[in-house]
Amino acid sequence: MIKVLDKAFKILEFISDQNGVPCTVSQLSAELSLNAATCVRILQDLVEMGYVEKLSRTRGYIIGPMSYLLCHRGSYKR
Repeated sequence: MIKVLDKAFKILEFISDQNGVPCTVSQLSAELSLNAATCVRILQDLVEMGYVEKLSRTRGYIIGPMSYLLCHRGSYKR
């Protein structure tokens, strides 16, 4: 697996699991055992793409509108 994708999905999944409670970079770094600078770079990309929303540097991040759109585009089919 591509390592950066693995890290990005771990970040998205963790933020999503918080049910709207913002996550800080330090919290993500500690919980996911990732370097803080790595978290910041990935979060910047996720914010640009709309999958994560930055509330403020101190308040943290929540799931963005693209994450919701991705989930509601259709039903799962086997």
